[in-house]
Amino acid sequence: MRKTAVAAAGVVLVVLVVWAVVDATLGGPSAEDVLDAINGQNSFCWRAELAYNIMEREIFACVNYNNGSAFWRVTSGNGTSLIRAFPGEEFYDLTWDVALNGKGVEWNALNFASWVLKEGTVEGIEKVGRNEYEIRVVLRGRESYAVGTIENGSRVEERYEIVTFLRVNGEGELKGGRFTWRSERNYIDWNRREVEEIRGSFEMLGPWNN
Repeated sequence: MRKTAVAAAGVVLVVLVVWAVVDATLGGPSAEDVLDAINGQNSFCWRAELAYNIMEREIFACVNYNNGSAFWRVTSGNGTSLIRAFPGEEFYDLTWDVALNGKGVEWNALNFASWVLKEGTVEGIEKVGRNEYEIRVVLRGRESYAVGTIENGSRVEERYEIVTFLRVNGEGELKGGRFTWRSERNYIDWNRREVEEIRGSFEMLGPWNN
């Protein structure tokens, strides 16, 4: 009788462990849910921290698609600078294009999340809190471009890998994230190779009511 009770208790324990694992990995929002939530936002602010080897930067920024405006406040070891994109101001077309199309988290956090979700591979989703999930996405790619002047330029072949953890709620709304961006650049005409690693994190702060 005692052996039967122990065996039954063991079965119950196994079931509970399996249920906990399943509950922690399934049932969360999909990548499509997150993309739909991103596409539904017209005004937002975020804060980001980036570390490039020995250099660190903090960014506080907002974008409003409705009135075509944006700003970025960047703080580093060199002090604080402010970049603005407001209609009618000098260089507006250039800065607003960065707000619309920039893929780096420092320029547009929603663009960054959308980019890695669309072009990367979702490797898993884990429940990390009450109504909170973390989606692991890996994006690998290659690019070819040129740098320098006509007289002293070089072709560049770049390979990169971005490992990202996006934090979302049960409805797919993006709350923040963290990532590691590793890149290797081969400057063909300069016979030079460069390796860079960027570690970053960001936090969504809600709408920008300007």
